[in-house]
Amino acid sequence: MVRSGIYFLSFFISFIFCEVNFTIENNTILFKINNDTIQYPFFGGYNQPKIQWIDWDNDSDFDLFLKDEGNALRYYENIGDSINYEFNLKSTNFNNISIGNWFTFRDFDFDGDFDLVTQNKNFQIGSYTAIMYYKNEDHNFNLITEGLQTIDGELVYSELVSTPTFSDIDSDGDFDFFSGNSSNGSLTFYENIGMDNSLPIFNYVTNFWQEISIIGDLNLRHGASAVTFIDIDNDNDLDLSWGDYFQPSLYIIMNVGNSTEPNMDNSNIILEFPYNDPIQTAGQNMPTFADIDGDFDNDLFVTVLFGAYGTQYVNNFYHYKNNGSFSNPVYDIETSNFLETLDFYSDACPEFADIDNDGDLDLFIGTEIDYSTFPFRGRIKYFKNTGNTAQPFFDLIDPYFLGTNIGTNLCPDLIDIDNDGDLDMFIGEWNGKIKFFENIGNAANFNFNYIGDLEAYDDQGSYSIIDLSGRAGPRFIDIDNDDDFDLFIGTVDGLITYYQNIGNAENSSFSFVTNSFSQIDVHSNAKIDFFDIDSDDDFDLLVGSANNNLILYKNIGNNYNPNFIFDSSLDILNGQNLAPAHGQLFSLDQLDVFCGVSTGGIYYIKSLLCLKGDLNDDSDINLQDIVLVVELILENIIQDEILCNSDLNSDNKIDILDILMIVEIILSS
Repeated sequence: MVRSGIYFLSFFISFIFCEVNFTIENNTILFKINNDTIQYPFFGGYNQPKIQWIDWDNDSDFDLFLKDEGNALRYYENIGDSINYEFNLKSTNFNNISIGNWFTFRDFDFDGDFDLVTQNKNFQIGSYTAIMYYKNEDHNFNLITEGLQTIDGELVYSELVSTPTFSDIDSDGDFDFFSGNSSNGSLTFYENIGMDNSLPIFNYVTNFWQEISIIGDLNLRHGASAVTFIDIDNDNDLDLSWGDYFQPSLYIIMNVGNSTEPNMDNSNIILEFPYNDPIQTAGQNMPTFADIDGDFDNDLFVTVLFGAYGTQYVNNFYHYKNNGSFSNPVYDIETSNFLETLDFYSDACPEFADIDNDGDLDLFIGTEIDYSTFPFRGRIKYFKNTGNTAQPFFDLIDPYFLGTNIGTNLCPDLIDIDNDGDLDMFIGEWNGKIKFFENIGNAANFNFNYIGDLEAYDDQGSYSIIDLSGRAGPRFIDIDNDDDFDLFIGTVDGLITYYQNIGNAENSSFSFVTNSFSQIDVHSNAKIDFFDIDSDDDFDLLVGSANNNLILYKNIGNNYNPNFIFDSSLDILNGQNLAPAHGQLFSLDQLDVFCGVSTGGIYYIKSLLCLKGDLNDDSDINLQDIVLVVELILENIIQDEILCNSDLNSDNKIDILDILMIVEIILSS
């Protein structure tokens, strides 16, 4: 039976694997879009990126930390050097810390490492929140307080919707705190007056620092801000860069005072920046500065949060190279897509299938919405695999597969529903329905014909269109081992709906069984994928979710009567609206999982697998493996790592039955 081009043999279990330990992968698979090879395909996309550059691993180059949708922090390690940068995604949930809407690394306690402060939404008064402080102890962060305080014992507050900053404005060696006020375009200033019990202590000074009042466009309004201090003219004092909700560019306010007594030049605010080529975006731009290329001047990075002029879900990570100097910067645009990655606006939903029957897996990616062409609805992106198992290479063949008006929140699944030897397509969408496209071509040359919304028998026995009222994520598998495909649908409320196929392989007929399959509940936006992860010849289950990350459920039943239980061993990906799809792109001893994420991109995790029967790990099962099994039996060697390859019938021993199964596999191939 074929399921999305992935072959599952229920008797010859040479394809079955034992133990899975996932790792995040970065650049081992190539992607091409419009003849452009994507530099970092699996960085997850960016919707509203808030970033900071620090040398986290102390190797004299800048690493990147990025917060986007959700409360997790991504860590991208610079594996290049201070001149030639190259990044790897190391974590999608750095230190498992929930950071709220913003974060800042600083060495507050002067011990030579970076401490961390974050927004604390649990302490909120009106539109202002408290600040959590984490001390760095051997690169592990320990929460010291849920609310930094002033010398008077009051909480230090920052505005909920603004991005604040910590900077040493008075040159006394510690970091003072500044937070924007959207009500009048001003800055609140807390002076850092030292440490007490391992905590920085502040003195509230004013909510109208330097009498700054930023008034943006759209009838002279002011809004949420993102502020950064930088000595932009190299005169040894800090100037102020400011992104505002109502400003499509950047404000610069020069410090005409000095390093100890700032005097911000309010009468000559630079209204658009950079000077020679001002940035223009949807608004609320976040400026950061770093010498990313080691030429002894600061380059400018601008990320677009969102503003009065809309959202900007792609081309929102600007890099301006400084072709001037520290004293006289000249910022020239390099790209609006720094760290280029796969990014399809929002809510990517991948699916593998050998659509052209050439022996490798191609890729389809459904999206929530696409603003590149009208109508602004979801798209199916078709990537043909033009590579091979040594080097998979996905080339975007059709960015509008099956048209531009299918629906929104599209999530595809491909299976041979009518047993005619080619793959048909089903697409879940925002309204909770599933569109059926029959392949009336053949296995090598597809030709899809739209049949309509998928129908089934409901819980009252009536035959009608399946309508789950939001975000359907279908997956077809033979859960009861009766040689036809049953239907499972991840739903908007985080549950899984199950329809049994009461027809047959050629003529499917689906009947409602339950809207709470195995009582699995991930609370919102369930997306599902089935495969046998524990080598027991039945399907286990991966479930993506809106806010509960990627979850594994082991099947402790069998291939006739499944029984799924939560397994806590999988804790590698964090993100919103995760949507998993698995394949074996390189070999049978490696499992590859692409996981769509709300920010429009893809994460890639992989695991090296145990190939049963392949005792010498040469990716082939032959006479040499039989000889090795015989030696194990004669020497009575039984170890977990050996059992994984040699115990083909999973009875926790190695005997003549395993030899017979290897012989059967060899003969069948």
